[in-house]
Amino acid sequence: MITEEMNDMETLIVTRHPGAVDFIQHCGFAGEVCEHFVPGMAHEGMLIIGVLPVHLIAQVLQTGAHFIQVVLPQIPPEMRGVDLTPAQMVEFGAQLIEITGIQTRVV
Repeated sequence: MITEEMNDMETLIVTRHPGAVDFIQHCGFAGEVCEHFVPGMAHEGMLIIGVLPVHLIAQVLQTGAHFIQVVLPQIPPEMRGVDLTPAQMVEFGAQLIEITGIQTRVV
């Protein structure tokens, strides 16, 4: 669900998959789309939506930006890395999950 606060934020959609962009937009989010994310792109008050590894999500959150991860909890292994349509994403349980904090430590 888009909050009014999120609706007013500068938004960056990070994915190389056109179907994911369509899915995110169908969920009500709009913004610049880029295929590759560099931590310097994030700043306080910004909303970033996409699929990023944990260490980059942590860096995004440290800037004061908000992050929403695209997850496909029911995707079969053979479909990973395949360009999916929004309908396929829904079939595989696509969700947008806001990540509000990450604690990490090197072991």
